[in-house]
Amino acid sequence: MPNVQIRPCWRRDGSGIYMVGEWHATQGAELVDVYLWLKDASGTAAYPASQALAYGGMGAYPANSSKQQWKQAEVGINLVQGAKYTVCLSVLPAGSAKPKITNSAVGGIQQSFTY
Repeated sequence: MPNVQIRPCWRRDGSGIYMVGEWHATQGAELVDVYLWLKDASGTAAYPASQALAYGGMGAYPANSSKQQWKQAEVGINLVQGAKYTVCLSVLPAGSAKPKITNSAVGGIQQSFTY
């Protein structure tokens, strides 16, 4: 999306794994819809399995803004030790069509990790 920079990442807290999506506007302000999901090594949506976690109508502001420009969600499935996973993040103009995460070609911006 023009004028918006995004960064997917993940974090581990004890036994919990969290997907994290961050975004900010490079100029001005934008209203965006944010989508987060996890793929397994085969490229299949692992969590959630059919539709990305959606955060609609979020504000995108310059990076120095004090407003929250991130979302995180705990992965709600058991992961396989030693397996590779990919956090996927898609940020689209507010009101856009949702990404079809069941299509393995749909990936947004990605960050991989090995559990």
